[in-house]
Amino acid sequence: MATGSGDTGQARQAAAERWAGRFSDLLDEDPSAEAELRALVEDVAARLPAGAVSASGHSVAAGRDVNITASAGGTAAGVIHGNVAPPDPTGPGLAQL
Repeated sequence: MATGSGDTGQARQAAAERWAGRFSDLLDEDPSAEAELRALVEDVAARLPAGAVSASGHSVAAGRDVNITASAGGTAAGVIHGNVAPPDPTGPGLAQL
């Protein structure tokens, strides 16, 4: 399943819905498979990295807090798309009055 950076979340949601349908069909056909399926899901979940996050398409991802600060007239951002310049910048080597 090829996806662009903007539709990764949509692709994951669509895949999750397809798998939910498949598991539902399986349990409709064979209700006795529930215990084995639960064990499989728990095993897979235990092998996944805890708190894993990912980002794509010029974005920021974090498993916890993100603190971004600026000082002395600087600019702080997690993601910037486009040009950024402080208002009325001072050129290199020029003293501020």
